[in-house]
Amino acid sequence: MQRAIYIRNTAAALVVALFTIIFSFVGSSTTVARAAAPISFDDTDVLDDLTSSDDFDITRYPYDSTGVLKHPEIFTVVEYCYSFKVNMRDNYGLYVYFYNPQNLDIQTDGYANKITLGVQWEEREDKTVVVTDYEKFDLRFCSKSKGDYTNLFYKFKVVDRKSDFDGKTIAERVNSNARRYDIAEVELLTKGEKNSTAYTIGGSYTFSGFAAGYGADREAESTLDCTAAKLETVELQVGSTVYRTASSSLGKGHQTQVSSVYFGVPNDVLRAYGKLQKIKAEWYEYLTRPVIVTSDKDAYDFLSENYVGKSIGETYDAKRRYSFYNEVQTVVGNSYTNRYSYCWNVKQAQGGPTFDGNTYDYYYSLFIDNLPYLFHSRGTAIADYSVSSEELTDYIYGYDKSHNNGYLPIKDGQISADLFETYVDNGRTVGYNCVDIDASETFDLMAYNSNHGFWDKVCDYGFLATLLGKTPSDDNVLGIEPIHEVKRNELYGNVETVASELFVDKADVDKIKERFNECELNNQTLFLFRFADTDYFSTDLMTCIINDNGVATGYADKSYAARETVFLGFDIIQLTFCKDDVYTVIPVVSNPIDVIGAITPPVRFEISKWWKTLLLLLAIVLVCVLLFPIISPLLGLLVKGVVWLITAPFKAIGKLFKRKKE
Repeated sequence: MQRAIYIRNTAAALVVALFTIIFSFVGSSTTVARAAAPISFDDTDVLDDLTSSDDFDITRYPYDSTGVLKHPEIFTVVEYCYSFKVNMRDNYGLYVYFYNPQNLDIQTDGYANKITLGVQWEEREDKTVVVTDYEKFDLRFCSKSKGDYTNLFYKFKVVDRKSDFDGKTIAERVNSNARRYDIAEVELLTKGEKNSTAYTIGGSYTFSGFAAGYGADREAESTLDCTAAKLETVELQVGSTVYRTASSSLGKGHQTQVSSVYFGVPNDVLRAYGKLQKIKAEWYEYLTRPVIVTSDKDAYDFLSENYVGKSIGETYDAKRRYSFYNEVQTVVGNSYTNRYSYCWNVKQAQGGPTFDGNTYDYYYSLFIDNLPYLFHSRGTAIADYSVSSEELTDYIYGYDKSHNNGYLPIKDGQISADLFETYVDNGRTVGYNCVDIDASETFDLMAYNSNHGFWDKVCDYGFLATLLGKTPSDDNVLGIEPIHEVKRNELYGNVETVASELFVDKADVDKIKERFNECELNNQTLFLFRFADTDYFSTDLMTCIINDNGVATGYADKSYAARETVFLGFDIIQLTFCKDDVYTVIPVVSNPIDVIGAITPPVRFEISKWWKTLLLLLAIVLVCVLLFPIISPLLGLLVKGVVWLITAPFKAIGKLFKRKKE
């Protein structure tokens, strides 16, 4: 028992001087405790660690439910038992202490909590060493205060791993004589919230020397010191928006989706460091399974209760009462080939059944064996109804019908993997992504007309629609900037104009204008970061009602299906600025967000303008032809009347001269 107490007290003693250093945060150096600490620091209690310090006064850290006087903050970072000898690093760790005055219930299991650390440095001409790259690391929960101080303090450990940058761990990367840790922020998830909240640290901590027993001389007393300095960060309030083109080079039903975020950057940062050149961000990318939207309330109620979330395989059963399909039919003589690109509960009669002397073959490219998404248009015409971003987001987080494929490796088991495909667009990466996008990396939006001609339109939209111009008419857009500084003159005009020029959702234009005005008042510049262009697909569905005799009756204009790419946990890690060919990296403090666009119906193409003019002229001619038998008897009188009006003045003048002459 005495041995256990000694170990605990020894470990606590090591923390005393460290807390003194970090609390002052003036960059001074202080010698830490001179006792060895041969135990795992993961196991010590957070409140014991704190109260063992002579400089810690718990009365300075009260609860504050209002959040007016006290705010959540990271108030200490501790390095424990580093050794330059690899075989002596079993107890090594970097620890973070969190003050929680609002008594938030922080998630303590899983890996939703993160910390942003510098992983690459560069020495400048003036001998200063600056960070040139940051990465996120997981935080593992160690302990939290209990009893009278429940949830007031939390203790986390940084989970060391090999960096994506150089393949080294934190312990392998640091200089053994002066371990430098540049920490921008931590992100902690409060239970019940969809995303984590970012808390600023903004500190550069340098530990030198070694704890007793961990240096070159195992018998030497502790020489461990720490200095702390401010680390410049930039705090961003990030909003999201999604824009969709009218068509895509991928074909009918496809649109290109541009996913963006917007935020303000302080003007003094831009003046000091120059142009915003690069943005490093991370996210989890997934493609939704087909989302079905219907105006049929009976179908919605019945299927929601009985079939949403249930796998039916590639089978047909009349007892399911409804079918959905998108059919393309090809007729060759008496042979009918029906191709379903999307269908649910449709009879797959491959092999050529005969009916009324005709042969029917059925093929499909996408059979929906499970209805993971089903929405009702709530009385709105299906062609005009969209599922909002907020509604879709709530549905994804609230879905609990099935988890046959487990859960996504994000949000700590909140989101069922059944809602998403196991793949995304070609050339993109499903799941975790981390990119550093340069302002020069422009991209293009290629329209349907870029690679589809007259006969393609006939096959896709029909001969009459093609003749009338009821097909895609939008143009390619080339050289779009991924990082765009928003100017005031770009916000003039109606909503449609602003949305198309900035490539943002019409529903978000007012928000962006409001954010722009806020940025001007706060001496900031508003930027749009267009970080991804992906495929969006939507198609009309035939809704079939199956009666008690198994006979199906189809109704058009009742349903549609769509799917989109979503970006979960999107977070900006750092901004890179360029001035006079000097690049400066500044870490970002911002809350992760989800970028999820609305589900919108298929685009309805109007008759082209030249066809409208031609039809108007034809209508005028037709009216004249139809009215000719009626108005022809009046034409003689009309002509005589016109002649009389023209000649009457001349006749009157002639009579006047005649009388004058007489």
